[in-house]
Amino acid sequence: MSRVKQLVGKTYFVRTFGCQMNLHDSERVAGLLDDCGCVQVEGPAEADVVVFMTCSVREKADTHLYGEASNLVRLPAAPSGRRVVAIGGCIAQRDGEALKEHVPNVDVVFGTSALAELPALLVSAFEEKGDGVFVDVVEEGRGFSADLPSHRAQRFHAWVPIMTGCNNFCSYCIVPYVRGREKSRVFERIVAECESLVADGVREITLLGQNVNSYGRDLYGEPRFAELLRAVGATGVERIRFTSSNPKDLSAETIAAMAETPNVMPHLHLAVQSGSSRILKAMNRSYDRDEYLRLAKDLKAAIPGLFLSTDIIVGFPGETEEDFLDTMSLVREVGFSSAYTFIYSRRPGTPAAKIEDDTPRSVIQNRFDRLASLVDELAHEANQVDYDKVVTSLVEGTSKKDDSVLVGHSEKNQTVLFSLPEGHTAGEYVGKMCDVHVSEARTWYLRGARVCIDDLLCAHRLPILCGGTGLYLNAVVDRMEFPAGATESPARERYERYLEQEGSEALYALLSARDPASAALIHPNNTRRVVRALEMLEGGVSYAEHHKGLHECKPFYDARIFGLAMSRERLYRRINERVDLMMEQGLLAEVEALLDRGLGSSATARQAIGYKEILDYLDGVCSLDEAVETIKTRSRRYAKRQLSWFRRDGRVSWLDMDAMDTFAAADAVLESLGERD
Repeated sequence: MSRVKQLVGKTYFVRTFGCQMNLHDSERVAGLLDDCGCVQVEGPAEADVVVFMTCSVREKADTHLYGEASNLVRLPAAPSGRRVVAIGGCIAQRDGEALKEHVPNVDVVFGTSALAELPALLVSAFEEKGDGVFVDVVEEGRGFSADLPSHRAQRFHAWVPIMTGCNNFCSYCIVPYVRGREKSRVFERIVAECESLVADGVREITLLGQNVNSYGRDLYGEPRFAELLRAVGATGVERIRFTSSNPKDLSAETIAAMAETPNVMPHLHLAVQSGSSRILKAMNRSYDRDEYLRLAKDLKAAIPGLFLSTDIIVGFPGETEEDFLDTMSLVREVGFSSAYTFIYSRRPGTPAAKIEDDTPRSVIQNRFDRLASLVDELAHEANQVDYDKVVTSLVEGTSKKDDSVLVGHSEKNQTVLFSLPEGHTAGEYVGKMCDVHVSEARTWYLRGARVCIDDLLCAHRLPILCGGTGLYLNAVVDRMEFPAGATESPARERYERYLEQEGSEALYALLSARDPASAALIHPNNTRRVVRALEMLEGGVSYAEHHKGLHECKPFYDARIFGLAMSRERLYRRINERVDLMMEQGLLAEVEALLDRGLGSSATARQAIGYKEILDYLDGVCSLDEAVETIKTRSRRYAKRQLSWFRRDGRVSWLDMDAMDTFAAADAVLESLGERD
C-alpha cells in the first residue's frame, strides 16, 4: 500500500486484548499504518490514532475495553490536535455501530475481516467534523489478513495464520459468530510465506488458527495439517509451534508429524475445558473424558518429555461438585505442565447463555481456587524434570522488573530467566539461542536469591540485596524456613467456611479457647492468620511456638544491614510517586495479562497490594482513580508496619536521608564496610 497523504506523520498506538490471532492482526494493523506513513509511539498519550484489537471470549474483555477506551478523553490533546479511536477485532465484529453506546468517543469500528479497510476509515474519521462513527464489519468476499504488510513485534518470531473461523460451535463460545466458518489458506502460499520469513531471519514460527487440526478440510476435502507441519519443517525454521488444537480433530497422522519433525517443539496446548463427560456433552465438545485421556496417553508415548498445557472452565452452568471432582482427577491423571483456568463467562448469543444456573458464586470461586492450587502444584513438579540440566532458550528480551535479567522460552515453552553476563548488553542476546544451566527450577524467587548470593560469595564478590520485606530479609539473610502448607487443605476450607458463616469474632474465640498463646499474638481482625493458626494446630504445631522459633533464628550470613530513615512526609511522598510510576510502567496491563492467563482472581492474588485494587477496578467495584488512591493508602500503612519490623532488628544501621542525599548515603555504607574490613 502506498502512503496516504491524510495519514502521513500521524502517530499511532495499538492496544491488543486476547488471543494470538489478535496479536497477529495487531502486527498487520501496525504494518498497514507504517505503509501509510504513520509513526508508532509507546503510549496512547502521544498518539493521534489509538487502535484497540479486542477479544470477546469473556465478559471481562468488554469491561477492559470500555474502561480503557473511555479513559482516553482524560489524556492531553493529540499531537495533531485530533485523536481518532478505532476498535477492531471480535467485539467490533459482534457489536458494530452499537459500540458507540458503550464507548461514546469511538470513531472507527472495523470487523475481523476488515483490516485492509482501516486506512480509508481513519481518513474519513479525520475529515469528519461531527461525532459520527465509521463502521465496516462485512465478512464475505474479504481476503486473509496475512496478505497485508506486517510490523512484527519481534524480528526473530512470526505469527503465520493458516486458517480462520471455526465450525465446532461449542455451546459457550462466541468465536464462530465473530470469526465465521472455517476458511483455510492455500497450502503452497503458507509454505512460501514461511520460506520468506526464514530468509528474513525468523527463528520461530507459530502457525495460527481457531482449530489448526482441521486445516484444509474446506479446500481439499480432508485435513492436511500433518502434511503442512512436515512442509514447514522442511523450510529449515528452527522452531515451530501451533495453536489452537481441538482434541476431536487431533489425528494420529498429526501426532506422528509432531514426533518425526525435529523442529516442531515438544509442547502442545490442548484445551480439555472439563473432566466431566456430562459437562463436555453440554459444552458440545464432541469428545468425552476417556477419549481425551487416551489422546493424552498417545501423545506422551509418541513424544517423550512433551509439555502438555490446557484450558479449563470452572462453573459451567449445571456443573456439580461431582463434575468438578472429575475435572480435578483428570488434571491429576494427565499431569498437565500448565493450564489456563477460567471461571465461566456468559456470552450473549451462545446456547449456554440460555442455561439457568443457581450455583452460588462462592462455591464456583472455591472450586476455581482448588483447581488453581492443583495446577500450580503440577506445574512445579513438571519443572523439576529440568533441574540441574541445560535447556536452550530463545531470548526475547529483559525482565520488566530488572534489566539485568534476560527472559526467553525453552523448547517446551517454559519461561527461562538468566543473568545478563557482565560487560554485555541485552541487545547482543535478543533473538539468539542460549544454553542455560537450570540451577533452580522452583517458583520461589527466594531460592533464586540464595543461589545468587552463594554463587557471588564463591566468586569472592560482594552480594548487595536491595529492598524486600522484613520477612523476606530474614528468610534470605538468616535462612529462615517456612512450612509450605498443603495446596489443598480441608482444615483451611472448613475454617474459612466457619468464618463466612459465623464471623471473625467467633473464629477468634475458637482460637482463644484452643490455643490462648497463639491468640495473644494475632489481632482478631487478621482472619487469614487466625485461620492459619487453627490449621497449624490441627497439624500438631502451635503458631506461638513456631513464631518464637522464627524470631530466635540465628543469622546465617555475616551481613551488614542498612535502613534508610526519613520523615513521614517524605516517605509518603515517595510512596505516592512510586505508585504513579507503577501505573505508568503498566501495572494495569500486567494484571490484565494475568487475568488473560487465567490467574489473578484467586484469593491469594486479591490480597496483594496493587493487584487487589486493580482487580476491583476491572470488576467495576471502583474507578481507576479510586483504585490508585487506595493502593497509595494501603502502601503507606504497609510501610508503617514494615518499619516496625525493621526497628525491632538491632542489626540495622539507620541512615538519616533527610540529612544526606543518595550519594552521601552510598559513601556512608562504603565507609562502614571499610571499617569492618
